[in-house]
Amino acid sequence: MEKLKKWSAGKWFKESVSEYNKYKKTGKGIKLAQAGEKMWNTFTLYLDKKNGKELTKYKDIKDVSMKDPFAKKIFDDAYWLHIFFYRGYSDDLRIEEEKFRNVRDKLKSVV
Repeated sequence: MEKLKKWSAGKWFKESVSEYNKYKKTGKGIKLAQAGEKMWNTFTLYLDKKNGKELTKYKDIKDVSMKDPFAKKIFDDAYWLHIFFYRGYSDDLRIEEEKFRNVRDKLKSVV
């Protein structure tokens, strides 16, 4: 069985932005949802590295985020993107686009 290598936050970030660009070209909401989930992964791996431990539970991710002023600014939008991926629909994709851009713009200098 093939063992998968764990991606870095930087790799997830690049994949997320690439997926977002596909969304912008095609207008397909599924591409935005996939970009958002990859950005959530970027955020959680950023937290892992910053805190020196793997955070796998929502409660731990939220608790760590609320104690860090930078992460606290990102958490709500990043989590929204995570939920958007699992909901599979949006009443207005402009909301998800704005949240994606907010998270992207904050994380791009740290991953």
